[in-house]
Amino acid sequence: MPNNVHITFTAVGEAERITAFIQQARGTRKPTGDVPEDEQGRKNYNYHPERDESAFEFDRLVPLPDSYSLYSYSDHGYELESRTWGTKWGAYGVKGPTQKRETEVTYTFTVAWEPPKLFFEKVSMQWPDLLFAISYGGEGPCLGHFSIHHGVYACEEEGDYHDAPPEDEDNEEASYALYKEWQEQYRRGHDAYVLSLL
Repeated sequence: MPNNVHITFTAVGEAERITAFIQQARGTRKPTGDVPEDEQGRKNYNYHPERDESAFEFDRLVPLPDSYSLYSYSDHGYELESRTWGTKWGAYGVKGPTQKRETEVTYTFTVAWEPPKLFFEKVSMQWPDLLFAISYGGEGPCLGHFSIHHGVYACEEEGDYHDAPPEDEDNEEASYALYKEWQEQYRRGHDAYVLSLL
């Protein structure tokens, strides 16, 4: 199981470009070449023929190569996702889009292992008239913010990993609650972070 990193992402720009971005981000990912069973009759438990539409689908913004659908995920798809986006699986647990103003949109989602900086670099090059602000916190532990405009990082700040609360071996529940509180720090500060960039 990977470490989950929770992302809060805001795009800021002219209202009509934000509307276009929201429309572009919605959709489904290409299917992999996986089949329910291989030649030896072994079941593929990752096979999902029905793909749910997502409000924020990485493949709609930074498309995977067509070969993603030709070969099995375990042999090919994982590697293509990592090379294309800088993370496997893309976004999961997506919430949004949320709009406080016509000139910005916010999504929250989870990714595996670390913030997908390669993905955001590529998206920002395709949408050079939008400013992207990303806040993240998660297992690892990791915590921070960065903004990117036209492939250039405008502001980047990582939290001190050593500031994560210590584990209490005698009270696992209390340790988990402290960790979740530490992890949520980035969410509380995201709106202020976005405002500081404008």
